[in-house]
Amino acid sequence: MGIARTGHDRSTFFVSVRYHLPAFVLENGTACIRSFFNVVLLVRDKHQAMIAQSSSEDERDDSESSDNDLGRPFSPLPVISGGGGGGGGGGDNISSTSRTFLSPIPPQLADSLSRRSSLVPPDPSDKLHLKLYVLVARCIAYPFANDQHVDQSLSYPKRTTESQLIRLRHHCETMLANADDEKSDEAFLGAVEIFLKRVLTSVDVETIVRVGGWTTNNFSVVFANMAKRIISELELSANLTMERVLNVWMQNLNIGALDKEIVHRTTSNETTFSSVNVMMNTDQLYEMFQEVLGVKKVEHLSLFNMFQLGHDDEQASAVRRELEARSLALDAIDVDKIHQQFTKLGMGTLYKREKVEIIANLMRLLDAKGGKGQSGQPMRNRRLAMKRFAESDSGIAKSDIVMPFNVEVVVQEAGDMSLLNLSAKKVFYAVMKVDGCQEKMMTDRMEGNRPVWETEGNFATTVPRPHVCIELYTESSGFFEKVGVRSEDKRLAKIVLTPTTTNPVMLKKHKADCFGQSDKVFITASAKIDRPDTMKKSGFLYVKGTTCWKKWKLRYLCLVQVTPFKFALCSFNERHSDPKTVLQLKGFTVDYCETEYLEGDAYTFQFRTDREGDSLIMGCKDDRDRSQWVMALYRATGQQHKPTPVRRPLKTSASVDSTSQLLGLDDFLQTDVTQLDHDSLFATLLSRVFDHRFKESTVSLGWLSPGQRFVLEEYCSRYGVRACQFTLCALRELVERSWNGAIVDPSLFHYCYTFVEAHIHGFKPDSGHTGSVLNEEVKIFTKVKDDLKMILLRNVRNFWSIFPYGFPQGALKGTLSLLEKIMVIEKSSTAQMAALEHEISVCLKTAGLNVYASESKKVEKRLCQLNGVEELDSSTDLRNLDYLMELSNGIIWTCVEVESFYKDAFNRYPAALDTFYSTLWELYYGDLQAAVVERPKGSWDVFTLFHKVNCYLVEDRMCNSKSHVKMQELFLPLVVEYLTEQEEEMGREMRANLAAETWEDVANVKATHDLLEKITDLFDFVECLKWPDEDFRSHLETRVVRIAADTVESLAEKIKDAFMNCYQRSEFGRDLRYLLPQRVCTMIGAVQDLQTKALPLCQRPSIASKQKYRSDVGEAISGHVQTMKACLLLQLSSNINNLLEKLSRYDRDSLFSPFRRIIAPKMESIDPFSQFVNRNLGRLECWFVHELQDFMLSWYNVMVKRILDFVNPRTGSLQREQIFFIHRLLENLVANFLEYELSQSQLKSQLYTIVQSRIELELPSEESLEVESDE
Repeated sequence: MGIARTGHDRSTFFVSVRYHLPAFVLENGTACIRSFFNVVLLVRDKHQAMIAQSSSEDERDDSESSDNDLGRPFSPLPVISGGGGGGGGGGDNISSTSRTFLSPIPPQLADSLSRRSSLVPPDPSDKLHLKLYVLVARCIAYPFANDQHVDQSLSYPKRTTESQLIRLRHHCETMLANADDEKSDEAFLGAVEIFLKRVLTSVDVETIVRVGGWTTNNFSVVFANMAKRIISELELSANLTMERVLNVWMQNLNIGALDKEIVHRTTSNETTFSSVNVMMNTDQLYEMFQEVLGVKKVEHLSLFNMFQLGHDDEQASAVRRELEARSLALDAIDVDKIHQQFTKLGMGTLYKREKVEIIANLMRLLDAKGGKGQSGQPMRNRRLAMKRFAESDSGIAKSDIVMPFNVEVVVQEAGDMSLLNLSAKKVFYAVMKVDGCQEKMMTDRMEGNRPVWETEGNFATTVPRPHVCIELYTESSGFFEKVGVRSEDKRLAKIVLTPTTTNPVMLKKHKADCFGQSDKVFITASAKIDRPDTMKKSGFLYVKGTTCWKKWKLRYLCLVQVTPFKFALCSFNERHSDPKTVLQLKGFTVDYCETEYLEGDAYTFQFRTDREGDSLIMGCKDDRDRSQWVMALYRATGQQHKPTPVRRPLKTSASVDSTSQLLGLDDFLQTDVTQLDHDSLFATLLSRVFDHRFKESTVSLGWLSPGQRFVLEEYCSRYGVRACQFTLCALRELVERSWNGAIVDPSLFHYCYTFVEAHIHGFKPDSGHTGSVLNEEVKIFTKVKDDLKMILLRNVRNFWSIFPYGFPQGALKGTLSLLEKIMVIEKSSTAQMAALEHEISVCLKTAGLNVYASESKKVEKRLCQLNGVEELDSSTDLRNLDYLMELSNGIIWTCVEVESFYKDAFNRYPAALDTFYSTLWELYYGDLQAAVVERPKGSWDVFTLFHKVNCYLVEDRMCNSKSHVKMQELFLPLVVEYLTEQEEEMGREMRANLAAETWEDVANVKATHDLLEKITDLFDFVECLKWPDEDFRSHLETRVVRIAADTVESLAEKIKDAFMNCYQRSEFGRDLRYLLPQRVCTMIGAVQDLQTKALPLCQRPSIASKQKYRSDVGEAISGHVQTMKACLLLQLSSNINNLLEKLSRYDRDSLFSPFRRIIAPKMESIDPFSQFVNRNLGRLECWFVHELQDFMLSWYNVMVKRILDFVNPRTGSLQREQIFFIHRLLENLVANFLEYELSQSQLKSQLYTIVQSRIELELPSEESLEVESDE
């Protein structure tokens, strides 16, 4: 194995270091660690110098650069060869024959390193962070007191960035710029414009986006709320619902605004969402805290190997040593000397008892993490651990040492069977068996001289040094039998393998022992035995002791973990599961020693273990094996002193500082971590964690991620940081960050405050018992409590900007709830509640002033942009209607948003919220009053302001409030003056329009058209006023109805008089070419317009007097219409009278009847009459607007009635000519009126049926008609 670096970049090099360093460390120990990392740091410096040197190569000559040592690529680093052992299991799988060779460091590198160490001392802050990282890394490497879990009630959505806000703003501006498109929805564009003005360009939203407290979903919620209000004011068709329209609007808003690929993209310098808000593995935790504490990757690799973070046994041993040290330090505490640190007498004893219980609980947790003993039963030291946190004095029986082993045996092939003088058709098979396992396994049966099986067998045994026996058989009869070995089968040869956990038998040819045959047969096989977790180290050692193993002799020893706190050194014989000798390691210490015994196959690398009255000296073959045994025993004994081998210094031209000195941890290596000030260290760590948390790409609101919370809780449990100290530090950090502008969830404030407050009052929330309280904790909590109260009051005063549109959701409600908890100590105290409500009212009054000032500045800025000026004139422009209209829109939307997003938070304080509204409207009334007083005479535009504000206030909680009443008093005289002026103007316009009217088209009768518009405007004006006072509103409606009724009746009467004048001047005569005048139809249509359009406006049934006006006007107009229609029908029906008068000359009783029968009446006279009817029906269809079919039917019935009146008196005396004439006349009339959409059922009425029956009765038969036609 080697490490090489030529011209690769820095990242490639350190990746190589990461993979090769562990084996190097295990092989060479501490000195090699130091030397290796010296080389690493020097190479890094050289690499940086090389980059700086290469940037100026273009300005140098090639010959000069070739001579520069710093500009040349380095030759590869010294090759490190040897076995690659890991740090997990004590290195049992590493070959004991491997050696390590380390080339000396070049003199130039050593000199450079020496200068670097002397001129650049380590930064104290970096040193502190490295110490913190070591403590945190230990918690990550071996957690035992806490579990990592995810709180499903908390969500951490991805936060909106400033670039995404700019993109959404640009998208909305583009949509508004393309508003000329015919497909554009005006209402939707209006909602987008409001959303752009009030949200996307809001300074408050920009601020919360910048600090990371806003999500893309918040934009959707705010827009949906605004859109619902706008949609509710629209008149939707029957097939449209608010939800359907809202869904369409939301889809249109998201088109091109927030591209999913960009919104959900995580840049390279951001921590991904999945890695910070879900359970994290060990590597992710390491990487996260490297970012938190600013630790470089190479430093992490150095610390990882220096402190053996990947070695569970080493970490468990460190935890045991720490707990033992804490226990001893706790025993040394004198309760009488520390009572002044607590708030009450007697708490010192309670404090010590709490510490004892905590350490006992940690011992139990460590015991549980270690699992169960070898016998499968739970470990039995818990009761004594509660008392002394140490091992029991009872010894370890041999029966307690039971270790399960898994043996893997592979049989590949057998040698040439022809050497045994056997036939090639013989069937061979092999049988495998292992000591301590009752089962046997056999291979398949194969024919041939060289059978090949490739069979693998797994055996379970409890023998540490088993014999693996493989026997070769042949079938005597050649008959296959699927069950076991038959008695008649012949055993040919066997081999015995003796694997151990450190020396497996590799796959190779093994010479077999043949039974009376040739000795040249071999069997290719292998055997491997896995090391169980409870066996920490094993191997052959020369050992000599005082009480056991009294001879210097080679023995097979195993270091066995009986329980998490009991270790034993055992010697085993071959093929035995029970140890021959057991030595419990309690009280022993291990260290390196000089060589004392030289015999024993050169086992000269020796070490010793000692305790009072006993000692052991052990020898290994090489230094690596000795280092592994020493470290394994060091972890087992739990001793405080770490053994250090005595080594010769490297022969270099300059001295080289160790890695720990370069990293600033030389003192820390020898420091007892239990003696550190973990409270201050934890406070620093927590501050760094919060700094990292608030910079993440999610909206955390101060809540720690599952990984961060897990590591911090593990730190507190392991190093004795009290839960109150943890929560108090968190509360202090959150208060400080909230004061500096960070968004912190009030629920988190509430939780921390409640927890610490309960602890300060002597109650432990986590256990439910009374706990000890330190004076320092009370002092810090008092200061934090005051700061927290100031922050909460500040947040209430500025709730509009700190919690824009109610986000984070529930934050304002949580703020008020926590403020109540701080200020109201006793819930039953009325005075405290009154003081709280007064404080909130004062805050909201200040909030009203701030919001109004903010809205005024927004309006001024917008008007300046529209007018192209830098500043508005305070004397004129600020009283302009445009300014006030924009301001009223802003105030109304502010109130709407408060009701939508903040109302739930202030449900318990309605009076305080009314103070906020009152402040806003009082300020607005002052500006409105100035505009009304200074308005030009005859200008009524101010009503738009009153209409907009009043329409909102009458439906709001501020209806008839003080400011609202002032507005009514201000506008009441203006309303009365306006109605009087409109009444006079309507009379003038009506007379002028009638005088100039031409009566050409009903739709263009200016008098009726203008009057209807005026009346509609008046009613809309009164209705839109929505005057809050019932009496004055009734008066206004009554007056408007009276004005409308009088004006409509007057106009209808004047139009009727004009019609009668026209009617009296008309000449009807008997001319069938007569055409109905257009002006007549127009006049009737104008009066009917008044009847159908103006009268419904006067129908206000809410007041009785209005009903009277409506009835009188309706009857009068109806009478005018009937009179005009009767005159018109009389005029149109005169020609039918003339025609029937001519037909009456053919009566039988007539004097000239015989002569007229000779001259029959001309049928051609019917055609001119039909043409007359058709022409006038067409004119009626063009100009007669209202009730056309009814009028046509009336005309038809009048003519049929005239025919019936002609037929009835002539019973039996109708002449044939008269019958034929009337019959054809009726047919033509029906045909004429059918063309104008009158139905058969309408035309063939009762009158028509009577006339038709009479005609059919007197009509001659068809034969007579044919004869007459022939004649």
